[in-house]
Amino acid sequence: MLSDAFRELLDIQEERLEAIRAECAPFVSGQHAESTAIHQRIVSDIDELLSRTRAFRAAAPQTLDGKRKALEDYGAVSKISMELCTFLFSGSHAAGPFRHPVLQKHAVLIHTIAREQVLTCVNTGWALIEETLAESKGLSPDNAPPAAAPKTQLRGHLRVVSNDGTLVERSPRPHP
Repeated sequence: MLSDAFRELLDIQEERLEAIRAECAPFVSGQHAESTAIHQRIVSDIDELLSRTRAFRAAAPQTLDGKRKALEDYGAVSKISMELCTFLFSGSHAAGPFRHPVLQKHAVLIHTIAREQVLTCVNTGWALIEETLAESKGLSPDNAPPAAAPKTQLRGHLRVVSNDGTLVERSPRPHP
């Protein structure tokens, strides 16, 4: 289910999250209660992100239901990332003047990771939809035609699979 390029992206995301966690962990036991609470939330959310991402990577679902469940779990990872990013942007001012720019930097990085996670969920979701449609028509992933081929899109045409399973090429409507 996971390509080598995607595994590499997960490695990079984990590395970045671990670096942010390592930088925030010493502030969890600080003197300022508000700053401590902010950093505690960052550390606990990153721990949750890392554990869920590792579980997603380790999962090797073979059925469509298993793949859907894995995709839902990874969708929860992107939701946690977006919530953490929003929390950092809205609460970083309360951590003191020294930590403000650092937390803003962390928020930007986590936002980038969250966008990558959302894009991954969307792309994986489309692949899962194509696989579901192919299975419902009795096709295997090996002999199923692509729902939309990039080369034909560049020429202004679109290949689609009709209801009976045949490949149909459509031209775009002319603009008035």
